[in-house]
Amino acid sequence: MECRSGFRRDYLDYRNTLTARFLMIASIFIFHAGLFFGFSVPNNGHTCVAVFFFLSGYGLEYSLSNKTGYMRTFLQKRALGLLIQYWLIMMLCAALTGVAYLSFQSFMQDADKYLFEYVNWYILELLVFYVIFFISAMFHEVRWRYLFVLVTTIASMYILAENFDTNLYLKSGLVFIVGMAWYRYKDRIDAFLTKYYPLIIIPLTVLLLIPERSDVFAIDMVYTGITAILLVIVGCMVLMADLRKRWYIPLLALIVGGAVMFNGLGTAQNIEGASMLFLAGLSCVIYQIPSLCKAMVPLGSMSLELFLLHYITFKWTSYYIDDLLVIMILSTIITLVISYAAYIGVGRIMKAYNRGVDILCTEQRPPETTS
Repeated sequence: MECRSGFRRDYLDYRNTLTARFLMIASIFIFHAGLFFGFSVPNNGHTCVAVFFFLSGYGLEYSLSNKTGYMRTFLQKRALGLLIQYWLIMMLCAALTGVAYLSFQSFMQDADKYLFEYVNWYILELLVFYVIFFISAMFHEVRWRYLFVLVTTIASMYILAENFDTNLYLKSGLVFIVGMAWYRYKDRIDAFLTKYYPLIIIPLTVLLLIPERSDVFAIDMVYTGITAILLVIVGCMVLMADLRKRWYIPLLALIVGGAVMFNGLGTAQNIEGASMLFLAGLSCVIYQIPSLCKAMVPLGSMSLELFLLHYITFKWTSYYIDDLLVIMILSTIITLVISYAAYIGVGRIMKAYNRGVDILCTEQRPPETTS
């Protein structure tokens, strides 16, 4: 839907979010490739994950508001369903890893790090957020509900970080509640952003592009959380632009974000904000060009499969090949092929599972008889 002001109200619809999901996965793929092979790329893996958390919060709040009886099967379909998908995909990945190595010893050496380490934290934190969301739905007053989500989200992030001795859990989760609030107050937010658009987007973009980081752990974690929130706000404002009237907004996002990003490659600067600004501009353009959007939507639908499978393919291909360019091309092809197969196969299993959940939760039990 187009606003008279040249801003779109459907910038977070289903097709656009799938486009954004694929671009985030592609960016994570490149980020992990840089980690694995040691070349310089934007350090934006965790801000990309922040987008997933934002979209999850937004989608859950949408479903709660628009689907009758949604919470009745929430834990079975969302939480347990995610676990089932995860293990089905990871068992497939483990089997393929064994076939790729043809060596049990090599499989055991690499399975823990390359098969599970880079994806487990995201799945666990997302499951915790699902449980928090489920409990929050029991609150009748919105303010107490959101306060509960905020407090428990922050607490769970720190508990997970302390328990598993990794700061991964502290980097992206705060935007989950931002996504929830964005849907619930979307009309107000859209009206506010449209009215004060230039006054908001310019200073927030400047803040997003500030390259300084802190060596102090706690300060750096706060900075990362603020960066994620800034990313969501600026990203949504870029996505709002209608190309027919506000074409210069995504163009500037591409130019400014791209220039700062490439200028900072190979340096100690923080360029994740710049790279995410570039991706926001790219997503805005792709979404509004029908042929490009049509190609991106199926890839975005496979985002979970692509996320879970992509990293181990670097290890498979580098096990046999030394040329970096060949490894990258083969890794991309292998990841896409296997992810598509997993998406189709696991998708059919999950449809059958969800039908079974619906039957079990709606069937009428015969009344009990007394002797």
